[in-house]
Amino acid sequence: TSYLNVVPPEGVPLALWLEGQRMASLTVPAVALERERRALRVERDEVTWRQVTELGRARLIALALQGPIRHGHTLLNEVGTITASEVRAFHQSFYGPARAVLTVVGDFEPNAVVAAAKRYLDPIARPTAARGTSRQPPPQTTRRSSSLVHRGAHRGGLAYGWAIPGREAPDHAALEIAGALLAGGRASAVHRQLVVTKGKALQVTARSEQLSGIDVLGVSVELPRGIAPHDVAAAIEHHARRLGQRGPEPAALRSAQRQLLTRRLAELSDMPTRTHRLAECELVDGSAEQLVPRLARYDQATAEDVRRAAARYLVPQRSTVVESFAVSIPATPGAKAKKSKAKKSKAKKSKAKKSKAKKSKAKKSKAKKSTKPKGKRPARRPTKTGGSSKR
Repeated sequence: TSYLNVVPPEGVPLALWLEGQRMASLTVPAVALERERRALRVERDEVTWRQVTELGRARLIALALQGPIRHGHTLLNEVGTITASEVRAFHQSFYGPARAVLTVVGDFEPNAVVAAAKRYLDPIARPTAARGTSRQPPPQTTRRSSSLVHRGAHRGGLAYGWAIPGREAPDHAALEIAGALLAGGRASAVHRQLVVTKGKALQVTARSEQLSGIDVLGVSVELPRGIAPHDVAAAIEHHARRLGQRGPEPAALRSAQRQLLTRRLAELSDMPTRTHRLAECELVDGSAEQLVPRLARYDQATAEDVRRAAARYLVPQRSTVVESFAVSIPATPGAKAKKSKAKKSKAKKSKAKKSKAKKSKAKKSKAKKSTKPKGKRPARRPTKTGGSSKR
């Protein structure tokens, strides 16, 4: 869990004092607890669970890890049953300086920040609960699959992924490069086949969750109408198998390395993201100094490293597939009657408008005829100019 505060340099001591007060004691009024429950439900529902791609990705992670990370719907159900006493007990057991990492990024005086942290955080009692151990998923020997039905969605999707070693593992960088080669952009193999050549996909992306211990490398495919998810899964398997057999081309490898390194550096240029990444490395990996060597692994990975990692981990028996189907919502009888009534009313208005235009046209034609002169004008006698006349 991360808490982020953006303050001016002179406001750092005040922010540390507020954090110390929050760690030392916590009051949970019933009104505040219900407000937080409602806010969490709305945020998760609007931002994540109504999006086909994100819901498929969440189900993919839950299936691939089988326990280390619980599914989002399970968490939402638990939020609805948590009591204020349970929140206070969790706070007293786990929420304290001994289990936290303080990260400060930006323009500040280091000695002043350290002094303020000791002054406001050291007096707080240390929680006694032992740190939990990471849960490992059961061994996977066959493909795991699931399907989702999205009522009212316009398009379907496919989430295809593999369980891979965590971000601290030596093969993790090579597997990220393999993901970029498969579906990391317009030049990737799956994008060229499904989007450019066959037109069976609208968009193809690849990403890893950057988890420690065990991670998930996933490929997400956004499908147009009329294309079933199983129609594109074979293309992902084909290119993953081919990458494990032949390895990447030198130019493609270099492009994928630059792409990943550029993305990670762009993330770190954002101050909140850099703060979170440094704290994450310190808390999970034991030292924030691991961040720079991890970035260097992208350039150090060779074509053979990528081929070997793909052949070992990107195989069908370690894969997880989530198919998302879009189903249109049928109109209710009342809605159909309303639509038919509106259609008739529109046709009636259109008919009246045409009749009015026809009458107006006839009226104009009649007025035009009445202004025409009756009979023929007498011919005008010619006028002679010049010459001579006789008397």
